[in-house]
Amino acid sequence: MGKEEIDGGLFDGIDFSMFDEEETTEDDANKKIVEDNASDDEGAEDDKIETIPSDESEKKNVSSSSSSYQVLAKALSEEGIFSISEDELQDVNDAEKIIELVQKEINTRVDEYKNSLPKDVKEILDGYDDGADLDDIMSIKKTQIVFSKIKPEDLEDNEELKRKVLHKDLELKGMSPEDIEEEINDIFSLGKEDTKSLKALNNILRKTEEEMTRIRKEAKDQEDLQRKQYTERVESIKTAVTSTTEMGGVPVTKKIQDNAFKAMTVAVAEHEGVPINAITKSRLENPIEFDKNVAVLWALTNGFKNYSLFGKAAKKSALTDLDRVAEDIAKNKQLGLAPVRRSQQLLEGSTVLSDIDINTIK
Repeated sequence: MGKEEIDGGLFDGIDFSMFDEEETTEDDANKKIVEDNASDDEGAEDDKIETIPSDESEKKNVSSSSSSYQVLAKALSEEGIFSISEDELQDVNDAEKIIELVQKEINTRVDEYKNSLPKDVKEILDGYDDGADLDDIMSIKKTQIVFSKIKPEDLEDNEELKRKVLHKDLELKGMSPEDIEEEINDIFSLGKEDTKSLKALNNILRKTEEEMTRIRKEAKDQEDLQRKQYTERVESIKTAVTSTTEMGGVPVTKKIQDNAFKAMTVAVAEHEGVPINAITKSRLENPIEFDKNVAVLWALTNGFKNYSLFGKAAKKSALTDLDRVAEDIAKNKQLGLAPVRRSQQLLEGSTVLSDIDINTIK
């Protein structure tokens, strides 16, 4: 990934040239193989080619990739994007880990910001973060703010305020408007308005606090359940994908498994505010073409039950490729392997927290 591909203030001022790969043409690769072969013993066959075992090559690539991510993480840490210890740095071996570190830092700063706000505003944001409905939170918090400002002495010689307090208390108990009015008149006729209104005021504050705790707990429990179900679903998908090693005789490599798993589980865009994976994104871009391809594949495989046609096609294609390679070897006596250029993308996450003016709550 070249530095010209990275945009956004998160990475300003960081030199990414260390990650640029040196371009290598096919001619350069062929020249390198010729030079290597020329250094072999004179008795070696002309068409002998030195190759690195695939497992060793993969290990070298993984090691090189991990080192690059660690260098990037250290650079971001030095720029103050996030804090990371030397031990944590050793665990950075992919883009997901860097994103996790950035998100952790964002959450920390959001918490610091919330802690600097007035208590009532912080409680609104905390409840919303727990997954509670914002309208429910605001309704309860409004009641708390209004009635918490009433002092016991404010109730003395103030019939209207007493009625207001009694009305809200009975309303929170679930009484109908008619029954509330009748109950309040009975209280005044019995001369118990002073003690009843003071008791009602305490009840209101206690009940609203209990209600806030209840809706936050229910919302959090529901969110935890959904997260648990999502985790279980992802694990089920992972098991299903990794256990698929061939389809109709066509090998399903680890790279294909990884790509399939990410296509199903990694959000690549948003649709109407909802994160969507690569497969959903493809369908939204061209629903008819997508559904047509699925329908044809369904028909070819007898309802996704028989993939033998793909095995036959792959076998025929492989034999054709082998014939071509054999012909090339016969003509050129050596193979030139063009290098594969790889790149990674780092997704930047951000959280925007809008200020809430507590003075607007009346």
